[in-house]
Amino acid sequence: MPRFFVDNSAVSDGNITITGDDASHITRSLRMKIGEPLLVCDERQIVYTCTIAAMDKHSVSLAITGQEQGRVPPYKARLFVALAKGERMDIIMQKATEFGVSEIVPVLTMRSISRPEPGKIQGKLVRWQRIAREAAGQCGRCDVPIVGEVLSFDEALVQMQKSDIAFLCYEEEHSLHLRDFLPQQHGSIAFFTGPEGGFAPEEVMKATETGIGSVGLGERILRCESAPIYVLSALDIMYGTHKNG
Repeated sequence: MPRFFVDNSAVSDGNITITGDDASHITRSLRMKIGEPLLVCDERQIVYTCTIAAMDKHSVSLAITGQEQGRVPPYKARLFVALAKGERMDIIMQKATEFGVSEIVPVLTMRSISRPEPGKIQGKLVRWQRIAREAAGQCGRCDVPIVGEVLSFDEALVQMQKSDIAFLCYEEEHSLHLRDFLPQQHGSIAFFTGPEGGFAPEEVMKATETGIGSVGLGERILRCESAPIYVLSALDIMYGTHKNG
């Protein structure tokens, strides 16, 4: 069943109004008709079962027929990811969303091949947020991860220190594996994955000096788009709701 996301203000008196691109998607791309069902999630992670009551070129009016509180992971995972070239960032946005990330923060690192011009960054952020939103609807999430502004490496380290658990994934780290680093009890989690060429040694040193652990992800060197998926999968196995049934 199609799933859409709205602000809380769109929900009123048993009805929901969808406008903009989502309305066009319902009427033109999906070609849905009055009376057909769909799902809508608001900012409180409430999932509404609805039927289409009315529509025109600019908006779709829905009648709420049921609702339930959506399930979200019991932990907040913030991905700080080095800017990657081409479609790799698109893949990261999509797959990280599917694997339960709460926020994705692009970071410009020393070895980042992708260095977008300042005038083009905002357009990329809009694109990445749209990809995250579409992926959230496709995979059945009741929330959409935030795509943050592009940060410098130093700015990212400052932000990461605000989380209970913070670590940097480094392919040259052989003494401490992720499974041995993660505590039994989770809190807010921030992790940093590198660009195509990996982190520079001086970046890793700066991170460890600020208290951010350096961890390895196994014997194989993962692509920059694979490392976030690996970590998010481990977090779900370690802390996910399935552990409690």
